[in-house]
Amino acid sequence: MQFRAVLAGCGAMSRGWLKAIAETPSVRDRITIVGLNDLERAAAERLATEFGLNGAAIGTELAALLDETRPDLLFDVVVPVARHDVVAVGLGHGCHVLSEKPMAASLAEAGDLVARAAQAGKIHAVVQNRRYIPGVRRIRRLI
Repeated sequence: MQFRAVLAGCGAMSRGWLKAIAETPSVRDRITIVGLNDLERAAAERLATEFGLNGAAIGTELAALLDETRPDLLFDVVVPVARHDVVAVGLGHGCHVLSEKPMAASLAEAGDLVARAAQAGKIHAVVQNRRYIPGVRRIRRLI
């Protein structure tokens, strides 16, 4: 199955996400980045150039970009304070959402996002890529 994706948040973390997609054949062959969203259009344009995403739509308004591109997935790489609104817009547009951590800025916002995902029948997952790093596991045992 092929997936269309929009990446929201074109700062430093976004490079890691796009690099991981590009370097993982089983993912790269199934996902097409159809849009890049950032409050600063130039940041999205630079990222598109850097990763050869010439066909990707660029937008500063997420809802409009999702309307234009109709993606299956939204990659949420925005700053934590903006996460709730970005995820809510993605779920409201019928996207499954994969977010950077943390899930939300508060427990109340996290609960709201869980409810929104359930209501939309979509997945909202949060990356936990450092959970099993040995140093992190040792610290966890200490606390």
